[in-house]
Amino acid sequence: MANKKIGTVVGGLALLCAVVQIVFQCCLAAGAPWGHMAWGGQSSELSLGLRIASGFATLLWTFILTILWQRVLGRGYCCQYSPIFLQRGLWTITILLYLASIENFASRSPPERYTWGPFALVFATCCLVLAREKSSEVEETPLLPSTASIPSE
Repeated sequence: MANKKIGTVVGGLALLCAVVQIVFQCCLAAGAPWGHMAWGGQSSELSLGLRIASGFATLLWTFILTILWQRVLGRGYCCQYSPIFLQRGLWTITILLYLASIENFASRSPPERYTWGPFALVFATCCLVLAREKSSEVEETPLLPSTASIPSE
């Protein structure tokens, strides 16, 4: 029972982290003056090329969100990924996030180092917990309760 509760918290936190990334990258792509917190922190205003890169990053994070969404909420809510794809995707996301945390901690930009470094480390650790679940458990038992089982009035 305790593992299920921990999994629920970790799953919810992973989803929240993905949404934060999506919103942040989307705002950067739209021209928000937060360049000092991203892409090496060279300037507060991103160049057109980096704004386009943030647009693509928004799409990538949205795809990652769909993988996390299925893992946390189960099949039928968003996408229909196979259990093998889901597991490999989670492990890939985990590894990339750990690498991102190293990159952010090594950044010359203090906001990147002190904000996104710990953020990526927490996000990666949440994904590690989700990825370590057995694929059969992933397919059969979502971490959050299904709203489909709630009777309608």
